[in-house]
Amino acid sequence: MASERLSHEDLRRSGRVNVVSFAWFQVLGEKEGGLARSCDISNRGIGIVTSRPVEAGSRMFIKLAHKGRSVSLLGLVMHSRPEGELFRLGLELEIVPPVDRAALKWMLKP
Repeated sequence: MASERLSHEDLRRSGRVNVVSFAWFQVLGEKEGGLARSCDISNRGIGIVTSRPVEAGSRMFIKLAHKGRSVSLLGLVMHSRPEGELFRLGLELEIVPPVDRAALKWMLKP
């Protein structure tokens, strides 16, 4: 996915599904991870809410569990905006391991 950089408009047009679930994340290069809440997901990106900002351009590993299934994702932080006392992050998905693609596809079903 990373080799095909999409415009901001193309990413925004990807069909999103509301998936509200807890996730674990770790910013690559940092020792500590944290908990997040997912908001929405598409086959190109994911929106999450965290308790701390993450700099745009950072890469994050995310482990998302939803309705008994889980997926591991690697994404590039496109934006991090304050939302009350929390921060809303938008990530472009770069890597979805082959073993997790079926679970991601299942999560994207309406």
